[in-house]
Amino acid sequence: MLYGGTSSVNYKLMHEATCCRLVRSVQLFGLDPNNFAQILHTHRAVVSGSFALFVFDRSGGWTPEDMDVYVPRGRMGRVINLLRALGYIPIRAVSKANSYHPYDQPIRRVTTLTNGVRSIDVVESSTRSSLSPIFQFHTTAVMNYISSNGFFCAYPTLTSQRRALINHVRLNDNSPTDKLVTCYSKYIRRGFELRTSSIVWDEREGRKHRCQHSFDCPHRIRTPFDPGNLFVRWRPSVSRLQSFEIDYPQRCFDGRQAPSWCLGGPSCVGDEDREPLRAFVSMKAAGSPFAEEVT
Repeated sequence: MLYGGTSSVNYKLMHEATCCRLVRSVQLFGLDPNNFAQILHTHRAVVSGSFALFVFDRSGGWTPEDMDVYVPRGRMGRVINLLRALGYIPIRAVSKANSYHPYDQPIRRVTTLTNGVRSIDVVESSTRSSLSPIFQFHTTAVMNYISSNGFFCAYPTLTSQRRALINHVRLNDNSPTDKLVTCYSKYIRRGFELRTSSIVWDEREGRKHRCQHSFDCPHRIRTPFDPGNLFVRWRPSVSRLQSFEIDYPQRCFDGRQAPSWCLGGPSCVGDEDREPLRAFVSMKAAGSPFAEEVT
């Protein structure tokens, strides 16, 4: 994926490859890619989790059997009805009290639908943004999403190298729950190396670790607008996907709010004198200073 940043020709090749992976992956679920993109666009929804990671890099030797669609608060019913019309039948509904995810505080409820072969989890955010749960995921490996306008990856360098940082926002006293351990094990089996800090990788490759400054440092405060992200916009001239007029700030959704987050955790090794930042995720209005970093 990062190969696309080396030239305009390589960007086009990368874009074509990413769009092709997306189209084929959506078709695995028996869905028309453009019709599905229309649902995402109309309801400010995004696809995240393992499905989005698979589109980013499908060389891991696994194929997604389910898809997680995140919707803003109040839009779940309409999205479910549209999926029903496409042949998906609801089979289970849970509230966040059922602890669907170990990081379920930003999740209001979840409904699972199936077409008999594959399943789709429609996850309703507890806020007006479909993005607020994503940056509370267990590791950076799954801090990616697909919207009707493009593909987003919060930690592209690490993810492309099968590396992931642990998110401390849901840890109690730095101790993971059994569910979190299961999540960690899943991605270790998929070839990811998990760490609490990127300093080990920096030292391994002869780089100086810049705590709280490097975009891959867990103590750096991040936003979807900063230069550390990767965003591949779907372009009709390159892909088979239709274009949508963007009537809300890019990478912001209902309520025009964007998240900011920090992974937190213990001090980076060798930098114990610097006070580590506490893990957090918060929502900021698109007109806040964070939005000034849009490129």
